[in-house]
Amino acid sequence: MNRLPAFITAITRNDVLCFVETQAGNIPFGLLLFDLKPELREGSKVWLLFKESEVAVATGPCGTTSFSNVFNARVSAVKQGVILSQITLACAAGEMDSLFSTRALERMKLETGTTVQVMIKASQIALEARHDD
Repeated sequence: MNRLPAFITAITRNDVLCFVETQAGNIPFGLLLFDLKPELREGSKVWLLFKESEVAVATGPCGTTSFSNVFNARVSAVKQGVILSQITLACAAGEMDSLFSTRALERMKLETGTTVQVMIKASQIALEARHDD
């Protein structure tokens, strides 16, 4: 599970659905959440949580996408398996992992040092309160 430290910058509410804007490093992240906990508000320190399989990457320009979270990162490690492979990505928000097929890894010719565009849907990120004061 990927886990990035962030803080909430804005919350838009409509009934039980919320769009929560956060900042991790200098990268803004948007999240779609149901029933946001009342103790979480603008300025709250949080962890952004998302599975490695929810991190999509591209090696070329993507144009306009439906992904709320698109930013650049650099491949810092590659673990190639027979069927699945994992890459570690370094960006201004920290490090995260992406898990996908080895065929995709080979097709994209990903290796340490490759710059990629990272894409994560707003609906695939969870929030957890951070208590590290």
